[in-house]
Amino acid sequence: MGIRKVFEDARFAKTFVLLFVINTLCIVGSQVYALPKLFDGYWFYSFFYREVFFAVSYVALLWLIYQTRLRFIQNLLLGLVLVASLVAFVVNVFLLYHFHSNLHSYLLSVGLQSNAREAGEFLATYFTLPIVCVYLAVGVCLWLLWRSVKPKASKIPGIVFVLGLVFLIPVHIFKLRPVDERWSDVLYNAYASFSGH
Repeated sequence: MGIRKVFEDARFAKTFVLLFVINTLCIVGSQVYALPKLFDGYWFYSFFYREVFFAVSYVALLWLIYQTRLRFIQNLLLGLVLVASLVAFVVNVFLLYHFHSNLHSYLLSVGLQSNAREAGEFLATYFTLPIVCVYLAVGVCLWLLWRSVKPKASKIPGIVFVLGLVFLIPVHIFKLRPVDERWSDVLYNAYASFSGH
């Protein structure tokens, strides 16, 4: 079955759009705070690369999940990807808001070395009304987005996937990918932070 069929299924279309939006927000946040030169050619190239890499990899992932053909397994896998991405997104928003940094191994190691009392003091200090308002506003926007996505038959996802591959293959062959902040999704960044890469 082709990519077109995947995006005709409301579960897959909604999941992809939501994941694309939360990852784009994290990519923009990480690039604004992490890259030294803002809005130069490298900034835009890095952003474009990361967005294309996300789109291609997640279209492929959703296509693989769709191939299971068992609705229960599809729902379980979609739910796991979505929940894990949302948890990583919440952590990244917190870090971007308070520390102008996305999740990385140093922050993770500091957090894991804290005891319960230190963690409580940290949350009491940083879990403030403004961050709660940010979470509520983003949550409402994501919920409205989820409700508004209507799947329809279109060749666009397949065309975007092929064009993305046409861009990414030479970039990887000739080693032209961005050096800094090259992760393209919150799940990979969380994994890389845990594994110390």
